Amino acid sequence: MKSRELWLSTKDLNTKYFHTSTIIHRRHNSIEFLKTEEGTWISSREEVGSYITDYYSKMYQSFQPVVPHDLEGLVTLVVTTLENEALCAIPSANQIHSTLLSLGSFKAPGPDGMTAIFYKKFWHIVGRDVVLMVQHFFVSGFMSREINHCRVVLLPKEAAPSQISQYRPVSLCNVVSKLISKILANRTRMIIDKLISPLQAAFVPGKTIHENSILAHEIFHVLKKRNSGRKIMAIRADIEKAYDRMEWKLILVAMKCFGFAPHFVGWIEQCLSSASCSILLNGTPLGLIKPTRGLRQGDPMAPFLFIIGSEVFSRIWMRAEADHSIHGICIARSAPPITHLLFVDDLLLFTRATSSEAHVVMQCLTKYAGWSGQQLNVCKSTVTFSRNTRSAAK
Repeated sequence: MKSRELWLSTKDLNTKYFHTSTIIHRRHNSIEFLKTEEGTWISSREEVGSYITDYYSKMYQSFQPVVPHDLEGLVTLVVTTLENEALCAIPSANQIHSTLLSLGSFKAPGPDGMTAIFYKKFWHIVGRDVVLMVQHFFVSGFMSREINHCRVVLLPKEAAPSQISQYRPVSLCNVVSKLISKILANRTRMIIDKLISPLQAAFVPGKTIHENSILAHEIFHVLKKRNSGRKIMAIRADIEKAYDRMEWKLILVAMKCFGFAPHFVGWIEQCLSSASCSILLNGTPLGLIKPTRGLRQGDPMAPFLFIIGSEVFSRIWMRAEADHSIHGICIARSAPPITHLLFVDDLLLFTRATSSEAHVVMQCLTKYAGWSGQQLNVCKSTVTFSRNTRSAAK
C-alpha cells in the first residue's frame, strides 16, 4: 500500500522517482533480441524489426474460410426491427459528446498523438468538427484509413519473454476511431445478452466472469470427489492468439444470421476492412500492415465482435448435446447438465470420458477452427478426469 500511495502522489512529478520508474518501465517493455521459430537468436534492430513485421503480417492474413451463409441453421433471427432502428440511428451531437466523456482521458494516444483529454478540454473549439466527422461515417458508411490507422505496442506476457508469441499486441487507436467504435459498442451492448449463451459471462451486462469461475470450481470439486458412476472429463482448450486469428467473415455472417440490419453490419465491416497498423519496436513504428482478419485489443467493439464469433462454437457444441453425441456434468441431483463454460478466449468443455465423445469434441473444435481461424494450443490445453476414471481409459 505504501508503494501505491507513493506512486499516486509522485507519479508525474519531475523527480528522481519518476525518472527511475520510467526507465525501469521502458527497459521492461523493450525488445532487444528474439528467438525465432527455427531456434536462432536475432539481436540487430533490422533483423528484429523485419521478423516482427513478417510475423504479424502473416498472423493478420485471412486464409479465406468457407463459412456457410446460414451457419447450418445454428443461429436464428433474434434482433427485432425496433432494435435495428436504434442500432442504425445517426448519433446526435449530445450522444457523441457523452460517449467521448466516457473514454479514458489519459489512455495512450494513437498515431495522431492526441489523447481524449484534449478533445474534452477543447470541445468548444473542436467539437463541431468531431461531430461532423463521426456523423459522416454513419451517413456515408465510409471510414478513411488515416483515421482508422493504429500503432500496436507489444506488451510482455511473461517476466523474461524471448519469443514473439510471448508478447501481447495492444492497439493504440486514434480518438475519433475509438469514438466511433465506442458508439457501436454501446449499441451492441444493449442487445448482446439476447445473442450470447448464458455460459459466456464476459462482456455481457449483468454478468461477471466470476460466475463461471465459481461454477468451474464446483465442477472440478465434483471431478475430484467422484468415486463411482459415469466417468467424466474436463477439457481446458487454450486458444492461441484468439483475437489475432478471428476471421471477419464468420463474425459478419453470424451478425446477419442473428438479424442485424445490413446497414449496421456494413458499418462493422467498414471498421474492420479499413484498419491498418504499424508495430512499435521500442517506440519506433515499423512499416504498414493491412489486416484481413483479427480484432484489435484496445478497440471498444472488439470484445463484442469476438464473443459473437465464439458464440458460433457454443451453438455447434449445444447441437452436439441436443443430438446426444456429448453429455455434460451435473453438480447436483436436480441440476441441469453443464457441457461447457466460456471465459472470453478460453474454453472449458465437459463430457463423458469415452473415446466416442472425445472424437465428437475434436469434430466440434475442428469445424469451429475451419470457420473462425482459431487454433488450439495443444501444449497449454489440459484434460482432467474424474477420480473414478481408470488409467487405461485416459
